[in-house]
Amino acid sequence: MGIEIELKAWVDDPAMVSQIFTAIGAEFVGTFEKDDCYWIFPASLQELRIRKEVKTDPSGIVVQSSCVTYKTKEIQDGIEINDEQEFDVSDAGIFEKLFIRLGAIPKITKYKQGQAWNYNGITAELLLVRNLGHFIELEFISDSRDTQTVHNIKSRLMDLLSRLNISTNRIEPRYYTDLLIHGDL
Repeated sequence: MGIEIELKAWVDDPAMVSQIFTAIGAEFVGTFEKDDCYWIFPASLQELRIRKEVKTDPSGIVVQSSCVTYKTKEIQDGIEINDEQEFDVSDAGIFEKLFIRLGAIPKITKYKQGQAWNYNGITAELLLVRNLGHFIELEFISDSRDTQTVHNIKSRLMDLLSRLNISTNRIEPRYYTDLLIHGDL
C-alpha cells in the first residue's frame, strides 16, 4: 500500500469542522462505518486487523468490504508513520475462523463512524470513535519515507489542521487501541 503518514486530533465541535471543509472547498467523499477487530498471534506477538467497512458515497451508493491489515508502526512528534499492508477478503467471518485455527486471539475491537473528505491529496476523516469521542484524522499515503518527504507531508497535515481551527495541543499521539485498552483519557 505505501507509507501512511497520519495525524489524529481531538475535535470539540464536529459541526464546525464539517462547515470548514465545505468552506475551503474540500471534496466530500461520503460517510463510513469501520468495525475493526485486532487479533494477536501469541507465539509471535504479531498483530493483524480485520476491518469490516460500509461506505456510502454522496449519491447514496453503499459499498461493503472487508480487509486484513498489518503495519509496522512508528510515531514521530505525535504523527504516525506506518508501513501499512492490506488485502481484501471476501468473507471476514471465515477469515476470523482461520485466525482462531492458527492460534490467534482477539485483542480488542474498535468501531468508528464518520464523514470523509479529500483535500489536496490528503484524506480527512471526521469521526466518532466509540467509547473515546470525536477525532479528525488527516492522512497522506507516500511512496517514500525519506526525511524531506516526511517533513513536507507533516507540514501539509499541520497546515490543514490549522485551517480547521484545531490547535496542535489537540493532537493525540497515542494509538486508539492503547487509549481503549488503558482507558487513560
